[in-house]
Amino acid sequence: MRKLNITKEEYDELTREYKKTGFYREIIYPDNEEFSNYSELGSNIFVLLGISGAGKTTIANTITEKNKDIFHLPRITSREKRKYEGAGEYIFKNKNYFKNNDFFSLKEYASNYYAIDKGLLLNSLKSDRKVILVAGTYEGFILKDVLLPTTLIYIDSDRELANQHIINRDSEVKSCMRRSLQGLDEISKYFSDYIVVNRKNQLDKTIMKIEKIMD
Repeated sequence: MRKLNITKEEYDELTREYKKTGFYREIIYPDNEEFSNYSELGSNIFVLLGISGAGKTTIANTITEKNKDIFHLPRITSREKRKYEGAGEYIFKNKNYFKNNDFFSLKEYASNYYAIDKGLLLNSLKSDRKVILVAGTYEGFILKDVLLPTTLIYIDSDRELANQHIINRDSEVKSCMRRSLQGLDEISKYFSDYIVVNRKNQLDKTIMKIEKIMD
């Protein structure tokens, strides 16, 4: 595993590139100095990255259902809950909530906010539990840079499987997801510690591989 050592300038440059796509509007570079005392506990954090529709949430939910000692850290978002979504990945709040709270990371994507709660993450580290988190590229960067031993796992998928997931999602986000499929995931893949392919009808095998990484 390696430390990213992303500077503020490099981070801003990556942010500008993502803003050119038209659906990332604001990404906050966090001040997380208080986490320096817990950096060695980053070995308990496992972040699932990858293209939209690769099955990241299904994988995280299945692993935490099987292993009660693993905590699925939810992100906070201002968007509406979709009808097919279960518990675990998100905590849903209105946009005003994001103006009055302190976060580990915060970004605006497709006109909605997405954040990692600083208190939830800090409490997870203090409890010495293993944590699994579904996150975007920038959240993975921040976690890796602040908490060095954090493990980034890129979930790759055949395009057929990913497209089937997208067909079932709300039309308002389909265009953004298609753009992700066109190559915006390559940075995530490059910096990840592991790449695991989630092939069609082989979810059990995928989960076994990730559990072995987390063991």
